[in-house]
This record gives sequence, structure tokens and C-alpha cells, in this order.
Amino acid sequence: GDLEAARAEAEAGVAVSAEYGFPMWVALAALVRGSTVAAAGELDRGLEEMRRSLAAWQATGSGFALPMFLALIAEAELARGDVGAALSRARERAQLHRGTLDARTRGGRAEAIALLPVTAGA
Repeated sequence: GDLEAARAEAEAGVAVSAEYGFPMWVALAALVRGSTVAAAGELDRGLEEMRRSLAAWQATGSGFALPMFLALIAEAELARGDVGAALSRARERAQLHRGTLDARTRGGRAEAIALLPVTAGA
């Protein structure tokens, strides 16, 4: 995709969400911005922003979208060559899905579990 366009949209999302007092959506937009930074090759800077955004999101008390956040962070950690950290995120993601009856999240659990053997051998 177009990283610059995605980054610009994420920055606009951060600005609008902050202006109207929606910390949850500030965190989401900032995490997306961090993922674009990482995808553009600035892995450390992107990961730092994504981790900060994850903490801000969790501080709101929302569990919504956590699996997506963890997957984006794991992907950047894997790109950086930090297999252990990526594996930890995949396990965290799988743990979120344990006991969930929603078919969509069961699919997410399967994806997270499927990631484990791939990254373990890397």
C-alpha cells in the first residue's frame, strides 16, 4: 500500500481524536502511524510508537482491537529480527482468545497459534 498516504491519514486521526478528546482513538491512530514508520524501514522508531500506543490503549480499559495491535507489533519485531519478542506477542494474542466463543476471534486465535511454529523455527 501507500505508506505515505496511510501515515498522513493516521496523523490526521491522531489530531482529530486529540482535539475532540478521544484518547482511545488517539492511541489507535498513533499505533497505525507507528506501523507505517516501521514498514518504511524505521523499525526501532515505529516499534517505540506502537508500544507506547498499545500502553495508551490498554490504559483506556478497552480490550477491543488488542489482537490486531499485538499482530502489528509482532510483525515489526519479526522484521527487526527479534523472533523472541514476536513470539511473545503471538502468545499474548493467542492468550486473549482463550475461552472466547466468537467465531471471528477463534479465527484470530488460529492465526496467532499458526504463527508460533513459523517464528519458532526462524
